[in-house]
Amino acid sequence: MSRLLHSLAVYLVFVTACLAELQLASPFSSHMVLQREREIPVWGSSLPNSLVTVVLAGQETATTADSEGQWSVSLPAQSAGGSYTLFVGSGGKNIALQNVTMGDVWVCSGQSNMQWSVSRSAQARSEVAAADFPDIRLLSIPRKASAKPVDSFHASWAVCSPETIPDFSAVAYFFGRKIFQTTGIPIGLISSNWGGTPAEAWTPLTALMDQPEFTPLLQKRENFLSAPVKPLNEMTPAEKKRHRPQRISAMLFHGMIQPLVHIPIRGVIWYQGEANASRAHQYRTLFPAMIRSWRQAWGQGDFPFYFVQLANYRQRQDQPGDDTWAELRNAQFETLQVPNSGMAVSIDIGDANDIHPQNKQEVGKRLALWALAKDYGITQPKPPLGSVPFIGTWFQQPLTHSGPLFQAYQVVGDQIRIQFEHTVTGLHTSDGKPLRGFSIAGPDRQFIWADAVIEGREVVVSHPDISAPASVRYGWASNPAVNLINSSGLPASPFRTDDWPGITVNQP
Repeated sequence: MSRLLHSLAVYLVFVTACLAELQLASPFSSHMVLQREREIPVWGSSLPNSLVTVVLAGQETATTADSEGQWSVSLPAQSAGGSYTLFVGSGGKNIALQNVTMGDVWVCSGQSNMQWSVSRSAQARSEVAAADFPDIRLLSIPRKASAKPVDSFHASWAVCSPETIPDFSAVAYFFGRKIFQTTGIPIGLISSNWGGTPAEAWTPLTALMDQPEFTPLLQKRENFLSAPVKPLNEMTPAEKKRHRPQRISAMLFHGMIQPLVHIPIRGVIWYQGEANASRAHQYRTLFPAMIRSWRQAWGQGDFPFYFVQLANYRQRQDQPGDDTWAELRNAQFETLQVPNSGMAVSIDIGDANDIHPQNKQEVGKRLALWALAKDYGITQPKPPLGSVPFIGTWFQQPLTHSGPLFQAYQVVGDQIRIQFEHTVTGLHTSDGKPLRGFSIAGPDRQFIWADAVIEGREVVVSHPDISAPASVRYGWASNPAVNLINSSGLPASPFRTDDWPGITVNQP
């Protein structure tokens, strides 16, 4: 018996030592990008009360782990660039992370269109072969739904290369590539996404508890967590379909966002909304609440949050009518009221037969335009000498980063005149043909296709049969035929001038 107790004691000492070994938190690995021009937090665990030394870029600091072995330090901010070794030592054990660089870290999240990989996108073979960018780094967060917040994950940073890019998010990659090629700043892309998931799954409970309209979402969560669960191998296909924790409120925030909130970031890009289309009216409140909750979780103020408006999809409608996807796009458009947000319009680059359009290059580019204009101060290229009058008086203009966005309207007799932001030097059609996609209604709220013409920076909408117009809508369908662009070629966002209740009001 004494030999057994001795063996058990030795085993427990071994296990305790292994658990207490020096470790860095999950976000830290070789090849990582640390956010430039911000204090650099480094944290992890070691033996309780042990001395921990951290060295990076010639800066050294030390701390003592607490009684549970947790420790953290802050290192001075650094400018972009470099290939450094992050050294951490404690209790005779050392960790050395190689090829660490300073740059901008972007979190790239959402559902399947953000998850969609480079290898499944347009020109996949050539894109993969050309993906040799040592200063772009990739981190893919494993998919995990959790009823409670977690603080770790199992993944490591990788250098962008033809070997590492095929399964990475295409939108994230094309976004990061455009920024890097324009600025030369190293870019870290954190891909955290899961197909078919609604926004509430990515939203912490505290944000959902604030407003009564989210009560059905919380009740669904309660019902899910209280229901008995069979092992997956014992479930029928129908039971497996119903048992989808990734669709339950807060489960993905806990498992896939919470572990990231202590690392400084430059901002977030987001592509999601399809899973909430049937509850588009609720999304008008839910999506802004999610954005605010992420900013609160990071504690970095109103960092940039740029999102993709849903692309065109499904067969075209012969007549104007109500549509859930149109309402969801309108909810996304209204989210532009959230400070420091931006929206990449994709109404012209979707696929009627595929909810996952393959042209992710243009989506990534349009997201990057917002970041380049708003966060990197990139301006319009200077026009060629002699191409415009008074070239000597040309001043740098902000980079065009958005297509026309509805701003205001005015009823003038039997016409409605529409004003827009982001017209640049004027409005045009993408195909040189008359405007399409405008509908108009009188007080009876019955929409019919309208006549629409461009007059300067305005669109004038009318119909011979409507003498008292009450509302105009543009692109109000799942897959509308639209062609309004600005002088930079970027498409106008669908919009409506009315606030009449839609078909998704009161959908739980």
